[in-house]
Amino acid sequence: MTSAELVQAGDRDTVFVRRVRMFEEIAATISTDSLARLYVAAMDAPVERGPVYQQAIQCQFGRMVRQYGFIAPKKAIKRMEDSLFAVPGSRKRWLQAQDRWPMFGSGAECDMSDLTRAPDSLNNRPLKMVWP
Repeated sequence: MTSAELVQAGDRDTVFVRRVRMFEEIAATISTDSLARLYVAAMDAPVERGPVYQQAIQCQFGRMVRQYGFIAPKKAIKRMEDSLFAVPGSRKRWLQAQDRWPMFGSGAECDMSDLTRAPDSLNNRPLKMVWP
């Protein structure tokens, strides 16, 4: 739910609405172009290339989380997926690609040494959940 929808619904918790708005503003600044290109390339990748794309996607997400906290990147990725999957059949192709991939580990192998860690305040959820 967006901050505008919360206000329209009569949510009087101004601190919560302000935090939702803050996460929306941060999410709007996050570039998801590289991640979107990985999604598109991964959709038709052969099975043996699946782990490579899966690792790259996990690394990209991990880099976003390190820079912006956990909530804003999730909102940015949802926005990217909404645009990407607006093309008929693309969501189905994405799900089929994921079904072809073996289970894979975390993005722990990613180099994030060049990134500044997000402040803890961006990882603390408000009293209500702020999910995309």
